[in-house]
Amino acid sequence: MALDTTNALTDLATAKPYLRIAADDTTYDTVLEILIDGLSHEFNKYTRRDLVARDRTDYYDGPNGGGDLLLLHNYPINSITTLNVDTGRDFDSGDDIDSADYAYSKDAGWIELSGGFPDGVLKSIKVVFNAGWSLADMPKDILRAFYDELKRYWTRWFHNDEGKRSVNREAVNEDFEDPNSVLLTARGTFFDLSTQAMAVLERYKRRGLTGGATT
Repeated sequence: MALDTTNALTDLATAKPYLRIAADDTTYDTVLEILIDGLSHEFNKYTRRDLVARDRTDYYDGPNGGGDLLLLHNYPINSITTLNVDTGRDFDSGDDIDSADYAYSKDAGWIELSGGFPDGVLKSIKVVFNAGWSLADMPKDILRAFYDELKRYWTRWFHNDEGKRSVNREAVNEDFEDPNSVLLTARGTFFDLSTQAMAVLERYKRRGLTGGATT
């Protein structure tokens, strides 16, 4: 298998030194990919955001009471391709908002529209944009929490049954012969988060907003 690079918060080359695995040791690459993918998914799931930058198309309700400010679920905002406001939800290109009529805050994740947004109209705002961090720009506290969790998961897998009994490399390789069993074990047992990691991720949880859907 290969890493899900759309979501993965690291790669094998970066993770191996942290786990004290030689760069040229490929014995456990598939296991590491499973762990990295699963843990990256857990970080996204806990924050209710997609942390790694990507292009996206999101639909939002008009802010309650109208107003000229829309808070996006996913940020930082790297660029906006299209802002379309259409209470009929056809989203024809003729309803695209000229970029001169709105501004946005990259880090705060809001769009300010001259003249305001429609008052509470369901899914009447379409935003085509790029949001999230590159791995190089990912906040350091997120990365530190991620690597600490990855080390914990790796140690638990390598020593089997959450470290309760130690096994040698041959036993690990023997268990690994069935990658599906490793996948099921990882999904069913490993992908919990420590209180320290959750404390970090609390700072990055998606804001509790009404509306918002993603396609």
